[in-house]
Amino acid sequence: RELGLKSMIYIVRNRRHQLGIGYNKPIPYREIQAYLGETRSILEILQKGQSGSTLRLYESVFNEIKLLTNDNKIKESDLYNPQNIFIIGEQPIESVIDFLGTSFIPIEEDRLRYYDFDEWLERIVRV
Repeated sequence: RELGLKSMIYIVRNRRHQLGIGYNKPIPYREIQAYLGETRSILEILQKGQSGSTLRLYESVFNEIKLLTNDNKIKESDLYNPQNIFIIGEQPIESVIDFLGTSFIPIEEDRLRYYDFDEWLERIVRV
């Protein structure tokens, strides 16, 4: 807010981690997809001890929406592009305005195809 950004942060209860705040009811994924069509960025906050790619990364690259994350290991992903992914804590937060002001750089189709659900399923069935 201090940077003049509008946000929608929607927190639902997690069985393992409870913050002691008011939680929202889960919403259908179709509704989440509708929100994605109206946003310039996605915020991903990994919890302590959490590692590995989350759905937020894939929502970002498949929908060509910038990602803000606290996961500095994301740089190891072949989907990482500093033009598309802002790592919180590695750059001054004020620079997020400039980051959001640039266009998303599309990921090559061949690389994206590897992460497509049908491709994953095909690899699993082949094994």
